[in-house]
Amino acid sequence: MDNIVEIKERINQLSIEISNIYREVLELKQSINFVETDLFNPKDIDNLINDVNELFNGFMFSRKPLNVNIRGILIYLILSNCDINLKDLAVPFYKKDHTTIIHNRDKIKNFINIGDKLTINNLSIIEPIFNKYLNK
Repeated sequence: MDNIVEIKERINQLSIEISNIYREVLELKQSINFVETDLFNPKDIDNLINDVNELFNGFMFSRKPLNVNIRGILIYLILSNCDINLKDLAVPFYKKDHTTIIHNRDKIKNFINIGDKLTINNLSIIEPIFNKYLNK
């Protein structure tokens, strides 16, 4: 009977140790999600947003169709050219989750495919700014 109690206690100890290791792995994973790459790094994303925000007079916090289009183009360009986690990309765009990021990417891709004039025009303005950061 003592053996069974000892085994149960050891299982509980191991369970706690495994939980602690799992928590540490998650924390480590979160801390390395934004690893700099040759293509793009997190500071570049913030700088890119700031540059485009200045050019378009504060597009980041506006819900006007033009400004929503500009944010979508930035998201589309970053996802098309960079290896970045969707949830991590949501952060600099003040979004709560990755689904908005996916929606923006898909919407802009569709607008480009159908030749939407607003999107094509904005893309032609934003892409050279984006390329400045991409080709550093």
